[in-house]
Amino acid sequence: MTECVKIKTGIIGYGMRGKGVTGNLMASGEYDIAAIADIDPRALDRVREDPRLHNCGVFEDYRELLRSDRLEAVFVMVPQYLHRDITVEAFRAGKSVYCEKPMALTLHECDDMIKEGRKAGRVLMIGQQMRYHAHLNRMKDLVARGEIGVPVMIWLKELRNPFPASMEWAFDRKKSGGLLLEKNCHHFDFFNWFAEADPVRVFASGGQDVLHSPFGVKSDILDNAWVTVEFANGARAMLGICMFAGLPALVEGGIGTHIREMGVMGSRGVIKTEGDIGMSVEVRYSDTRNRVVHHIDTSGNVPSPWNGAGNRGIVMRFAQCLREKSTPEPNFP
Repeated sequence: MTECVKIKTGIIGYGMRGKGVTGNLMASGEYDIAAIADIDPRALDRVREDPRLHNCGVFEDYRELLRSDRLEAVFVMVPQYLHRDITVEAFRAGKSVYCEKPMALTLHECDDMIKEGRKAGRVLMIGQQMRYHAHLNRMKDLVARGEIGVPVMIWLKELRNPFPASMEWAFDRKKSGGLLLEKNCHHFDFFNWFAEADPVRVFASGGQDVLHSPFGVKSDILDNAWVTVEFANGARAMLGICMFAGLPALVEGGIGTHIREMGVMGSRGVIKTEGDIGMSVEVRYSDTRNRVVHHIDTSGNVPSPWNGAGNRGIVMRFAQCLREKSTPEPNFP
């Protein structure tokens, strides 16, 4: 069997997320990381010090990276207030784009990105990696098979610590769009995925009750909220988010509580799971006391080739879309 040629790739932004996606790209075996750009000299020093990246071009200006004819695709891993301009320039340079979530700050910016991608005939993928977690795919498969009947209520609750110090920009609403955009775009996409219908109405209540200056940084974003979404098919989804269940930390995670649980109540039963890399999915039925636990084996090929963590699965899916010229999830109308 002929080995596939690796996809020549550039990374724009080598902060926390950029460094993380680099590791997943290398682990996937699908990509040749040919260039990395970042405006922070310290980030570029980390690239130069990594022996796995010794053949990688290093740029302070992402425009120099985009001028390379060698690159087929770029990963845009910078804060969202920069997404529109960099993505549009990448398409005009003939590259396909994987763009970190959230897509952009406004619908107009999102429309520009979609339009330029279609004009260039290139792939645009947004980093909604929850769609590629093994346990959520198992959960989705069970719901699609009618295991709990028709989905009626969907929920996701997350109690965690604040954004890390490395994401100082996230506490500025003008740069991040605020909590519900920066953080919970993942969760609203989870609702859309399981409801399989368009949202038609939203009710929300939130506040900034605890986190006014984490790390001494002035914050103007919400730190907790409840949000209810109604869908065209009658399903309802409920989001609960709290960002002060743990203490501020320099990196993601840290001290305190981090609980994430999600589920779907259907006409015949309920299905639920937990966390980023949940190892099981639990089903309970309305007509019995039975409880069935589906354990996830991430060493095999179930429920999809992208089994395991979504951060790994999504870069494999992007490679597949590039090779097959297919449309990634979630797609655009």
